[in-house]
Amino acid sequence: MKKSLWIALCSAVLLNLSACSQQVNCQTAVECFNMGIDFDKKQDYAQAKIYYEKAANQGYAKAQFNLGIMYEYGQGITQDYAQAFEWYKKAAEQGHAKAQFNLGYMYRHGQGVTQDYTQAIEWLHKAAQQGDVKAQNGLGYMYANGEGVTRDYTQAKQWYEKAIEQGDARAQNNLGALYKEGHGVTQSYTQAKQWYEKAAEQGDAMAYGNLGILYEKGLGVEKDLTKAKKYYQQACNSDEKIACDRLEKIN
Repeated sequence: MKKSLWIALCSAVLLNLSACSQQVNCQTAVECFNMGIDFDKKQDYAQAKIYYEKAANQGYAKAQFNLGIMYEYGQGITQDYAQAFEWYKKAAEQGHAKAQFNLGYMYRHGQGVTQDYTQAIEWLHKAAQQGDVKAQNGLGYMYANGEGVTRDYTQAKQWYEKAIEQGDARAQNNLGALYKEGHGVTQSYTQAKQWYEKAAEQGDAMAYGNLGILYEKGLGVEKDLTKAKKYYQQACNSDEKIACDRLEKIN
């Protein structure tokens, strides 16, 4: 057999084997999704994507969400915020709470879509009402800062408290900030410190930094630069730039 013919035959066999390896051996959306999960756990993202797409194209929200995750973080594929946004939107429109939060986040930060605080608020509301803790905290933050809504500290406090009921550390820190400034609540450094401490106990870097400020300035506590430095260092270890800057300033 001529060498060129042999190479052609071998190439054909390899192409057929490759095609077989790409076959999707599932029928229902749930079955395809579960197979995608199996490949995902093995970090075989190329195969996971194939099965997720099969399920997602059948309208399966969980698969649509997982495809969004893959595109957002570039898992086995080129990172693509626009594609992530589209898959999150498909899942979010079916009521998937985490997809609704992620969609709101992308609207807020302008990732894969033009920044739109009004849309961000709308989708965060949908997720928060389903109990998504990140959405509840995020919504509180947007109300506190007047992003897409009239600034409303009372609403901010209510959403932070909902997130706190689920143990969210960042919401504890954010509620502490309301008490520190007296926004929507009676001003109280004592209350601020208590909430910062609760958040810090869970390792929240921003809360460490905020405790550092209280001790550096003697707000509600006796001024103590040693404690301030300790808290700033803990925050700085997690790359909290403001804490790093303050630590450098008082050293």
